Amino acid sequence: MPPPTPHQRLAILLEHPERRAPEAWRSWRKAKLTRVQELLANRKGVVAARELSRALLQDPDFPRFDELMAEAASLKLRRDAKAGLPDPIVEFPEELRAQALQLEGFQLYIAEVEQLLQQAGFPSGSEVGGGSQGSPSRPTASVSQS
Repeated sequence: MPPPTPHQRLAILLEHPERRAPEAWRSWRKAKLTRVQELLANRKGVVAARELSRALLQDPDFPRFDELMAEAASLKLRRDAKAGLPDPIVEFPEELRAQALQLEGFQLYIAEVEQLLQQAGFPSGSEVGGGSQGSPSRPTASVSQS
């Protein structure tokens, strides 16, 4: 039997969401929300972000996951500040701070998606695009001096 393809490994990592019945989705959402809320209550923002990233991959239209991702990002920034790293959004007005937390949550999401794809066996962007040689969408600039 041949080894699973990257697509098959990704489906395994995500617990085969395509196989869930509608009632299974409801119980899955409830269990995922409970798990994430426990992690957030225990100040485990990065772990919660990892769980939420996987949840968003499976159920991107469930708005509560987005809200909790911003909370997880806020916990991560607080943890980083306690470790001596600067909080890049501390002086933002409240409306911009909310947007910045969404962006920080999105960055956590992207990092987890990249890790999942790597675990599944998909080649990284540098392997596909040829590394530092540039790609058609991001050409390497050349500077001529006259």
